[in-house]
Amino acid sequence: MKKGNPSPIGESINHTQLCDNTIRGGNMEYDKIYEKPEGSIFRGLIGAVLGGLIGAIIWAVVGVMGYQASIVGLLIAFLAGKGYDLLKGRPGKIKTVVLLLVFVLAIILGELLKIIWYIHDGYVQAFAELTAFEQHFAMTEQEYFVKVIPDLMNNTEFTDAVIQDVGTGLLYGALGAFFLIFNSGKKAAKKRAEAERNRIPTPAYTPEEKKEI
Repeated sequence: MKKGNPSPIGESINHTQLCDNTIRGGNMEYDKIYEKPEGSIFRGLIGAVLGGLIGAIIWAVVGVMGYQASIVGLLIAFLAGKGYDLLKGRPGKIKTVVLLLVFVLAIILGELLKIIWYIHDGYVQAFAELTAFEQHFAMTEQEYFVKVIPDLMNNTEFTDAVIQDVGTGLLYGALGAFFLIFNSGKKAAKKRAEAERNRIPTPAYTPEEKKEI
């Protein structure tokens, strides 16, 4: 049997399927691009840690100056969040985890730095009151640290003060982290909404191909 010309209906069906596949393929490709995670977890972590270290130093300085350091917890959360964003950290749940972890560790570090300074200052003052002969036989600063730290840990008044300082600092830091994460979530949602509004469907065929239909 002689093979006839292709059926126009068959061509239309095949062409429709091709266009449909092209459209779906284009949308799938768009979705892959659209859902691709932005930012780097590692860079964000580095930025948050740097911000947390700055905050920890400020915590220690404020405490040594005799002021209530707990309010600095709010600043630590801000600095950690700012560092995370400046180094283009990845938004989303991972940001929440990183910020919470960093600001908790930064507050603890700040309190430790403050305690270390107090011990150092106490040693310097006590050493200065000794005579030259007594200074020759006095313990070193390292030995002084080893001796004093267990005594401080057994001092209920001291441990209660440390716990109160750290606890209040964590509370302020949690408030700061909450607002940062909340605002970050709002910005991310707004960005997604704008991207969805500006979404341009992938054309099924080029203008030249359209003329051939």
